[in-house]
Amino acid sequence: MHRGHFSLPKQGHTIGSGLSPAVITLTSMKSLHWVSFILVVIGGLNWGLVAIGTYMGTNLNVVNLLLGSVPAVENIVYLLVGLAALSIMFSHKGDCRECNPSGM
Repeated sequence: MHRGHFSLPKQGHTIGSGLSPAVITLTSMKSLHWVSFILVVIGGLNWGLVAIGTYMGTNLNVVNLLLGSVPAVENIVYLLVGLAALSIMFSHKGDCRECNPSGM
């Protein structure tokens, strides 16, 4: 294929048809892992700020400050953080390079 040349897939083939279900599942699992990791970090930082805020006599709960006016959404964020923690807890040994010598 030359630079700037574009060809359509042959009849009966689709773009991306070479991806196996295993590759798609692996990609989905990596995405789930990263989303879970980010949510757990956000939750951990928020709890740390809650503790600091308690000592300072103020509310530093960022989730509450941002979403407190919509309690249902605030509770969904807390639920997602909890589910992310469960996901990481149960998948940790297989994903962790320290716990699993074969690594990711």
